[in-house]
Amino acid sequence: MDAFLYFIADITPTFLLIILLLCIFGGIIIGWDDVEQQRRLLQQKPSKPENVYGQCDHLPDKHDNTPP
Repeated sequence: MDAFLYFIADITPTFLLIILLLCIFGGIIIGWDDVEQQRRLLQQKPSKPENVYGQCDHLPDKHDNTPP
């Protein structure tokens, strides 16, 4: 039983180091993928300007007093 506990105590730091490195490199890979996705989205040109209001292409001016 003591040999088993010594074995576990012996490999635990190595095991924790491997997990730590996997987390770090996994985070770097995931972060880089997000950066690439944002870069691709920024390079896409919209086909036409977006209409903020989404209802009509022309909204009357603020000082337009003509009845609707």
